[in-house]
Amino acid sequence: MTRLDYQNICSAVTGGEEKQLLNSRSHQVGRILPCHSDYFNVEVNDGWQVWSMQECEEHGAPAATVGRGEFQI
Repeated sequence: MTRLDYQNICSAVTGGEEKQLLNSRSHQVGRILPCHSDYFNVEVNDGWQVWSMQECEEHGAPAATVGRGEFQI
């Protein structure tokens, strides 16, 4: 992820949007909590982790809609 992508995502989260990330190393998906110095605080399962922006990419659907049936085929 580029620094510009990181800044845009953090600005959106600070503004109240819910965003999700995919960790390219662990293949986990989590909801972004506040950002901090090139790192994301990410809610994963029942806890949270700190992920470097270099190992992340934005994950498609907003966190509020994941798992609620909107993407049924």
